[in-house]
Amino acid sequence: MSNKLVGVHRLLLLVVIAGTILIVSQCDLLLLTSEEENAEWIVFFNKTAGEVGGDRLDLKLAEQILSAEQTVDLCFYEIDSDTLIGAILVAHNSGTQVRLITDDAYLPEVQELLDASVPVLSDSAGNVYIYKDMHNKFAVFDGEWIWTGSYNATESGTFGNANNALLFRSEETAAAYTAEFQEMWGSTTATPNPTASRFHTGKEDNHLHTFELDGYPLELYMSPSDGTKEAIMAAIATADYSISFCIFSFTDDDISAAMEAQLEDVPGLTIQGVFDETQAGSQYSEIHKMETWGNRVEVRIDGVMDSTGAEKFLHHKYLLIDAGYDDSDPLVVTGSCNWSTNGFSYNDENTVISYHPEIVDLYSSEFDDQFAEGTAPE
Repeated sequence: MSNKLVGVHRLLLLVVIAGTILIVSQCDLLLLTSEEENAEWIVFFNKTAGEVGGDRLDLKLAEQILSAEQTVDLCFYEIDSDTLIGAILVAHNSGTQVRLITDDAYLPEVQELLDASVPVLSDSAGNVYIYKDMHNKFAVFDGEWIWTGSYNATESGTFGNANNALLFRSEETAAAYTAEFQEMWGSTTATPNPTASRFHTGKEDNHLHTFELDGYPLELYMSPSDGTKEAIMAAIATADYSISFCIFSFTDDDISAAMEAQLEDVPGLTIQGVFDETQAGSQYSEIHKMETWGNRVEVRIDGVMDSTGAEKFLHHKYLLIDAGYDDSDPLVVTGSCNWSTNGFSYNDENTVISYHPEIVDLYSSEFDDQFAEGTAPE
């Protein structure tokens, strides 16, 4: 990461320009702690929707944007956060190369960036246009740090919905993310080339899938080109003790079939899942099947609320295998991809599988909280 004095200077500018950090005494919230600053990876959750115990994901992401020394590549389904719009403007105006890809439905939300000549491209460009989503939520900083997870860079994503983010350093993985970004961007330069860009089913599998993070295996898959569903099913097939997950949309029959098969093949295996309430009400939700699988399976409806008590989305898309069982191979799957036909076969998505035990433990602790707050389906 860059010199923190530069980061602090830019953050102070952000307070003046964006006016969204509210008061100067809150500026320290923008900065990573000294422990985080020296880490190879960090996990963030806004599980309590900005209340005590949760992370302000907009501030954490803004810190990364403003600390980058040379380049910031942002690939987000939607950006309407005033804090992040302000951070992008400050970085762009101070000479950092900023490139942004977003979904065509949300181009109006970044008009301020377009007016400031920040390079922006949407999925309406390219050799294939279908009415699907550029649904990614990732960023690459200085070709070294990656941000991924379920977080849309929005006010609702920050203050209402339950989300997670994984920030980690890996030049090799960053190169794979950059290759994906530039396939959509259509160019390796600061300026996009819409005629050469590829989105959705026009993309190719163009990068490595296996890496290391802090000495532990890490896998990366992009949708729809890289076989994300098959990678998740392969992860499920390794379960010896437990499968647990928090998911916004789960409508894919193959994923649930893989879970059911593992349940039948492994005596004593347990499955626990938390579904977003709005999506679980769909006739296509896999929750209805899972309710019939017997007493080793327990599914719940989320209890996510904002600080006013209003119901919000459980927006996570993570899966845990054998968390807490060191004699197995614990792993966590996270990223932007819902377990659906659109997520696997049409949308632009990214999915990470980490075998780092400490990362698994953090997601497992978050899952325990979400499961405890959930309720049985009616």
